[in-house]
Amino acid sequence: MSAVNLKTNLLVALVPMRHDSERVSGKNYRQFAGRPMYHHIIESLLLCPEIGKVIIDTDSPIIREDALRSFPTVTVLERPEHLRRGDIAMNKVLLNTISKVKADFYLQTHSTNPLLKPETISRAVRLFTDNYPNHDSLFGANR
Repeated sequence: MSAVNLKTNLLVALVPMRHDSERVSGKNYRQFAGRPMYHHIIESLLLCPEIGKVIIDTDSPIIREDALRSFPTVTVLERPEHLRRGDIAMNKVLLNTISKVKADFYLQTHSTNPLLKPETISRAVRLFTDNYPNHDSLFGANR
């Protein structure tokens, strides 16, 4: 087994965010601990040395404008109109994003896990890279 070398392979973190949530209005940019909720996960991703690029995919003008101002190193993609409805599968959104941003590996997470620490993300990335290609994906969840 050969582990992945992230110095020669690009890992891109994807954070898709809708403007409107069906259950909690404005949840992605709602204040959490004094900052918009999504700021917490973006900052954690940016602190992970294994991640080469962070991408936000959104249909929200609020998130787009704030992210461009607050995180100049993050790429913000405007979600196409045909992928904005609540009944659109997230896989379609992600396929659209990866068609625009080339990488060797992708990490996808949500803004609704603001307490996720950079160390936890890095540990998960190392677990994945140490076990690739025997295992080609990693999924994390809490009981």
